[in-house]
Amino acid sequence: MLSPMQAPADAIRVLVVDDEPAARSALAELLREEGYAVRTAADGFKALGVVDEWVPEILVTDLSMPGLDGLGLIEKLRERVPGISSVVVTAHGTVENAVDAMRKGASDYLTKPIDLHALLAVLERLERHRALTREAAELRQALEQRQLAGEFVAASREFRRVADTLEQVRGSGVNVALFGEIGTGKETLARHLHGASSPEAPFVHLRVDSLDPALVERELFGFVPGAFEEAKLRADGAWQ
Repeated sequence: MLSPMQAPADAIRVLVVDDEPAARSALAELLREEGYAVRTAADGFKALGVVDEWVPEILVTDLSMPGLDGLGLIEKLRERVPGISSVVVTAHGTVENAVDAMRKGASDYLTKPIDLHALLAVLERLERHRALTREAAELRQALEQRQLAGEFVAASREFRRVADTLEQVRGSGVNVALFGEIGTGKETLARHLHGASSPEAPFVHLRVDSLDPALVERELFGFVPGAFEEAKLRADGAWQ
């Protein structure tokens, strides 16, 4: 049997809250035998004190307790521990209680006497959900970091082929012209090439299709005083 100190370092942390000492102790010991890291509290307020120094991943709480009941505890813990999973346990199970518990943030609902196999199944399901949530968050973070580093994920074989070609010329100093229909990813590729070749230089974005054809040359290459009637001062173009 594992004590709280003997639980594996990566053990799932479960906080058991019940005002009945015998039920609380029995459930805690059973969960420890299953490899969980467990702390207990006799009511909702004591549970908040435990969380001040030990952050649980899953809460298993009795519904009816003096002072702060199970639903009140769930609401307060969701503010302190975003993402915590909660299981409500009660001897007075009704459909109304279950619905109310779910509305207030409970992940699942069990009745007393607790069926250990049912509880373990619930805990395993909650941990799988938490693992998937973590993986999704890590994937989003990895994608954001790759984008910041100038990388991207190609969505098609054709796009990937173009991207591979750009990888061969980046840093070579050659001029690159990208052609394609609107919405095919030219700007994304241009930003990628720029970030991989000259990240210290500004990336200049100019929509020439929105300019009067007579102004395109001025916007690209600039002009000097006297180049045309309105040219009073020198102006650098986007190309410079």
